[in-house]
Amino acid sequence: MSLVHSLSRPRLWLPLLALLAASGCGLLQPLPEPTTIDQRLATLPSSELPLEAPVTVRWNDYQIPFIEAETDEDAAFALGLVHAHLRLGQMAVVRRIVQGRLSESAGPFTTELDTAIRAFDFYRPADAIYAALPPASRRWTDRYVAGINHYAANLTPETRPHEFTVLNIEWEPWRAQDSIAIGRGSGVDLNWFFLLRLLQIQDPALRETVMARLLDSFDEGETSFTAKAPNRDFGRLEALSRFADLSGRAGRSGSNSIVVSPEKSTSGAALIANDPHLSFILPNAWVVAGLHSPSYSMVGMMVAGTPVFGFGRNENISWGGTNLRSTASQFVDVSGLPPEAFETREHDIGVRFWFDTQSASRLSPYGPVMSELDALPDTGSAFAVRWTGHGVTDEVTALLGAMKAESVDDFRAAIAGFAVPPQTFLVADTDGRIASVIATKVPARTPGEPLPLIVTPERSDADWTAFYSSDDLPFEIDPPAGFIASANNRPSADESRPYGGAFPQDERIRRLITLLSDKDKISLEDLTAVQLDVVSPLSLEVMDAVRAELEAWDPRSEGEAEALRLLLDWDGSYHADSPTPAVFEAFLTIFMPGVYEAQGRQEEYAIYQSLRRGREVLVEDVATLSDDQWATALDPALARAGQMAAEGTRWGDIHRLRVGHAFSGVPLIGGRYLIDRIPVSGSRETALKTAHDLTAEEHDSTFGSQSRHLSDMADPDRNYFILLGGQDGWLNSANFADQVQLWRDGEFVQVPLSEEAVRRSFERVTLLTPN
Repeated sequence: MSLVHSLSRPRLWLPLLALLAASGCGLLQPLPEPTTIDQRLATLPSSELPLEAPVTVRWNDYQIPFIEAETDEDAAFALGLVHAHLRLGQMAVVRRIVQGRLSESAGPFTTELDTAIRAFDFYRPADAIYAALPPASRRWTDRYVAGINHYAANLTPETRPHEFTVLNIEWEPWRAQDSIAIGRGSGVDLNWFFLLRLLQIQDPALRETVMARLLDSFDEGETSFTAKAPNRDFGRLEALSRFADLSGRAGRSGSNSIVVSPEKSTSGAALIANDPHLSFILPNAWVVAGLHSPSYSMVGMMVAGTPVFGFGRNENISWGGTNLRSTASQFVDVSGLPPEAFETREHDIGVRFWFDTQSASRLSPYGPVMSELDALPDTGSAFAVRWTGHGVTDEVTALLGAMKAESVDDFRAAIAGFAVPPQTFLVADTDGRIASVIATKVPARTPGEPLPLIVTPERSDADWTAFYSSDDLPFEIDPPAGFIASANNRPSADESRPYGGAFPQDERIRRLITLLSDKDKISLEDLTAVQLDVVSPLSLEVMDAVRAELEAWDPRSEGEAEALRLLLDWDGSYHADSPTPAVFEAFLTIFMPGVYEAQGRQEEYAIYQSLRRGREVLVEDVATLSDDQWATALDPALARAGQMAAEGTRWGDIHRLRVGHAFSGVPLIGGRYLIDRIPVSGSRETALKTAHDLTAEEHDSTFGSQSRHLSDMADPDRNYFILLGGQDGWLNSANFADQVQLWRDGEFVQVPLSEEAVRRSFERVTLLTPN
């Protein structure tokens, strides 16, 4: 039994907490006192700063900053200063995770994770990426970093973030490489988790059954724009790897993004809607900000600790994006390489409350040897991970170019160098054009050539002689439908230049297209309704597949009769105040595994469910049930559904959203960091995504639609943003969680772009003066 597993057992927490208390554990330190926005702003260093000229920072009531600078370099410095003011604790924790040093804070729980991260080494390309930055991009990045470090250098005991005390963090100067590594850490190839799951299947016949089963349905997946049909000879394993939904805990990522043409817009101008899907923890991953400088006029969202806007709008364009599951990596068989081909790297891992430890990893010519790590499942294969993210790409320059782009064409040219994380970008401009652009870097493999799960070194060398990037891949401008939507789906069916990765099943994109197609004209209010939509087409397909049997079923209790009535009348909506989704999930939790148990296919089912494909294959598999197997699966499932119906349980009674600091998940002492557990609408793959496992017990959704953005290109001031949580990462700040109710109600905070509107709505002013 591993140490991590042992310490997860409840009976060991009491002595562990005693140990932590005796060691002066920061988790037991008092929380910060409540602070107002004015008290927080008073802590921002504002004088004797290394600036060329004074900089004005305007703040609205939600502590969203709008920076007005006379030089671009001063604007970047102010952004770094503001990020540190709002999120220094969060930034330090994320950096420690990306460095593989979490055990220095968390103790022996995370040594395996640290070993894996150090072996993979997100910092490996950082020096080369920084050295390759064009001078203007390097100056911008350096000044952003200088702003962070100036703030940190002026910390006092009163302004030291609570996270520093809890996690025993002593500040170390921020570097440009830290921002680069955080970007790399957010761009891990989600194919890895899928491929590892396939490699765990020891029975070759079962593996082939799973692959053949899913391949047929892959080509039917909805695309964001129309192109020629995919090449069916592309390769069975390659095609399957595109199909898997890797929204599991190990590497979940997702988003929805929509652009609407002027012809379909009620305002007569292009519209955009974005809602990234990330973890429901506070502080939010995003920081909302605005900026005016000589080169940039911008409002949008930024990842804390990075110097560029991830999405938003300037005076001429607006953009967003969704994670693209592209084949940006390979597993390479290195078992036949000679010993001298490997570099052994020793890792000294500091461990809080325990003994420090050492680990070792090997680096091959093809990348880190990951199959030897204890943190990964045993696949019986010796392989290295070859990833384009370990090479040099320039996302900073790409997004700086996007921030000042004047048209769709400018955006496409600017984003050509963007590769990590792979994205399907959607963009709209004030000329009324809308577009979809694929941004990735993948080996230029031959169409139709099968791709094994693990390739030989010779095959990898052949594949990695050339690459496809944004300029080489399909794009769409001004489609006849009048809109483009993306939901992590395959953007184009054209794979004459293969790029496809582990695309999720297409439930969300189908729903988005249906909602948008049903409208002759679309407004921002309509796009808000789309973002808040909670209908599950796939759950309805499950109901259609079992409807005849349910209609013929003779209920054995009043509860079963009520359950049948609710299920047969259901419209597929997962509203928090509705009992039907709770009844459906109670039914599904028993029925779905029961179908495969009745057929003796439990292992196959476990694989589909682990790949988040359970409901999809169920729709097909119920057609193969005999009458006896139907009865065996339905009997206990309807009994459980009847019990749920009789209890009157609503979906929100069991489906909750945990609102709290990241520390709120720590056993026993997390309660004081928990703000609330709120009933929440939505489900696994609804547009309003609030992901959950297969369960009918009370549970927390921990991942989904945690921020939203809308812009109308008819008006530079019609830009709206919302975060689950708030802008300020300082615990007990007035702006730590002040947007939660707005998020729940589908409301937004307006962030204008014009100088006049900014001055009206951003009433608090901090003047930054040079030394």
